[in-house]
Amino acid sequence: MMPTPRELSELFAWAPAILPDDLEYTLQQWEKVTIDKKPIHFEFRSIKPWKGTHGREKSATDYTWILCSAYPEISETGNLLYVTGVLTEINEQKWIQDDSIRRAKEADDAKRQLEAFLDMTAHEIRNPLSVIIQCADAMKDILNSCQYEPSMQSVVEECMTNIDTIS
Repeated sequence: MMPTPRELSELFAWAPAILPDDLEYTLQQWEKVTIDKKPIHFEFRSIKPWKGTHGREKSATDYTWILCSAYPEISETGNLLYVTGVLTEINEQKWIQDDSIRRAKEADDAKRQLEAFLDMTAHEIRNPLSVIIQCADAMKDILNSCQYEPSMQSVVEECMTNIDTIS
């Protein structure tokens, strides 16, 4: 059950700084450390915008990634005394992770395009007949559209006969 906004402001002064999409998960993790008394390690996003520069690329997000590690200190009677926690901003790591995923996708796309080109080329090498027929049709179109001397009539007719034999 989610606490009311008033309960959040009283119990968790830090809660408004968490991105609303991550708030419930963050509170569940907090319950693990305070109620179950177990150490926790998790990531969440805060509402603070982030801007970074990576080489020549600039990047920005509407939130900041945080890695939280928290450890309960338990008394001899088993009661929770306090929680020691560490928050680390991990935007650089997240940016590198996202960039690696993007580059891998681009490499896969390039590989797929290369394979498609090689498949097409290999087909034409194995079966050059279609290329020869296309060239013959192109030659026929060119000869039909050209103006030539009447003395060349027999040469053009012989070429057209040879082209017809091919196609």
